[in-house]
Amino acid sequence: MENHDISTLLGPLYPEALSMGDPFLKHMLKRQIAPLALGSSIAILFTILRMAAAWGSGFLMTSGRTIGFFEDPGMYINLIAGIAVWTYFFWMPRGITQAFQGLIKNGAIGPSLSITMEARGESYSMATFLAEMQEAFGRWIWFACALVLAIAGTLVFLLPNYLKRMQIQDSWSMANPFNLTLSILWAVTGLYAALLLLFLIVASIYWLRRLFADFAVKVRPLHPDKAGGLSPLGKFSLNISYLITILGFILAAIPMARYYLANGTFGFNWTTDVILGLGIYIIAAPFAFFAPLSVAHAAMKSTKQNLLLQISQRFETEYSVVQKSLQGDVIELETNMMNLKGLHSLHELTNKFPVWPFNIENILRFITSFVSPILVVLVSTVIRNLI
Repeated sequence: MENHDISTLLGPLYPEALSMGDPFLKHMLKRQIAPLALGSSIAILFTILRMAAAWGSGFLMTSGRTIGFFEDPGMYINLIAGIAVWTYFFWMPRGITQAFQGLIKNGAIGPSLSITMEARGESYSMATFLAEMQEAFGRWIWFACALVLAIAGTLVFLLPNYLKRMQIQDSWSMANPFNLTLSILWAVTGLYAALLLLFLIVASIYWLRRLFADFAVKVRPLHPDKAGGLSPLGKFSLNISYLITILGFILAAIPMARYYLANGTFGFNWTTDVILGLGIYIIAAPFAFFAPLSVAHAAMKSTKQNLLLQISQRFETEYSVVQKSLQGDVIELETNMMNLKGLHSLHELTNKFPVWPFNIENILRFITSFVSPILVVLVSTVIRNLI
């Protein structure tokens, strides 16, 4: 792909066009503020508002059987979870954009396949593909579905428990109707951001599959990224897996917080919901990392196998020529042998082509992040038994 073509292709792709119909997300993406700054600001400002409500109700500190704001481990866990979810909420459209742009800039994506042009027209190009993708991402239905599901989920699954807790006054967050309302708003907004984030991840996987199905894949074995030019996809997957890892740490912290509130000491209880949550994490983390990568794996593997097959066929032809020239001219035999050795070297080089779009550094980072929450759980269990 020529450089002038690349600049033309990248023009139509904008993060704000991938905002899933959310006007707030679209507006903030246009402002080009760092995702961590935006996510932290929303989580911290909301927590400050809840702290003011706790102060107004007289429960900044524990009073009687009502856990105070500053002494509630759940408050800190919620804050960290909020920062993580909101940061990724603002990062995801940019991450998707960077992944597509990186693949194109690296020359890893070639022209439309002949089967694609037969199905979608001779004029189907990368610009057409990107326009279709952005139109699909920008539909308001995703925003509406996430909002409705967030409200319904909070009212059905969380509100009944919140009302019971308000009756027994077990926490500052349930001290009065105003605190309860803020807790509900925190749950709705957080669940909404998480759901829209999930929609973005699923949609990105779908459009990556479309990309590798509609366009030729150009594996570049000597590319500096050591991933055939497809490292932007590996980085995208790694960043998603980091979010799952953060949530894994939060899953590990929740039972510790429960144990502390119940006993006043450090501990860890293996309850059913904890086991279920960690089980989901063990499945979800590898899926989050490998699902986006798998869309390129099949195309990279197919490209490699086709090249090896072509080299093998040519090798067989040249080998027959060498056999025929054994009784002939020595110089002709040497020339044919050189051709044979060249094809053998080309086969060895092609056989080293990567078939997954990540390098060793990315896979090591994923493994490290993946096992960290599990190690926290195991170490805390050992410490509790020793104590």
